[in-house]
Amino acid sequence: MVSLNYLYSIDDSYYLSHHGIKGQKWGVRRWQNSDGSLTEAGREHYGKGLPRVAKSMRERGLAKTNKRIDKGNKKLYKAEQRYAPAYNKATAAKKQLAKEQSKYDSINRKLDRAENGLGAKLIGKDGYKINKLNRQLDRQNDAVTKAQDRYNLAEATREQRKAKINQVERYLDKQDAKKRKQINDYIRRYGQEEYNSIK
Repeated sequence: MVSLNYLYSIDDSYYLSHHGIKGQKWGVRRWQNSDGSLTEAGREHYGKGLPRVAKSMRERGLAKTNKRIDKGNKKLYKAEQRYAPAYNKATAAKKQLAKEQSKYDSINRKLDRAENGLGAKLIGKDGYKINKLNRQLDRQNDAVTKAQDRYNLAEATREQRKAKINQVERYLDKQDAKKRKQINDYIRRYGQEEYNSIK
């Protein structure tokens, strides 16, 4: 068993400490500038392997952009497939609304003619006809309201799906611009023949 006197008699002046490298700063690497580019010492440290690594990274970047473009094209195809039925439904709803509105206008004209022909006389057979036309007009007004609601819903769905198509097209334009920039950068650094070999 270890004596307590021995434990308390250990010299505290011996301990391990590390204060970093002279000139070391938080977040700054030895071979890199603060923007991520290599210092002169860093270029010497990494030597000839660096251009090969940079080239490989550019090739991987191009491959990733191509994958994103393929994925975007698939999304665009799906969005267009979903837009077609929504467009057809909105068009059919618009036609139905016009038809119901036309019926309403026709009944309204008949009612006006009947009332103008009678004047103040609203009894007997002619009075019955006016009441019948009024009931028809009320029913047709309900039909127009329902047709308008269906059209509004179909049109909102169509606009939503059109907006999705526009969103995917903007994404694809952005990726195409990025790809063109990557290709131009690769050709400028390594030449057209080298680019043709990785296509």
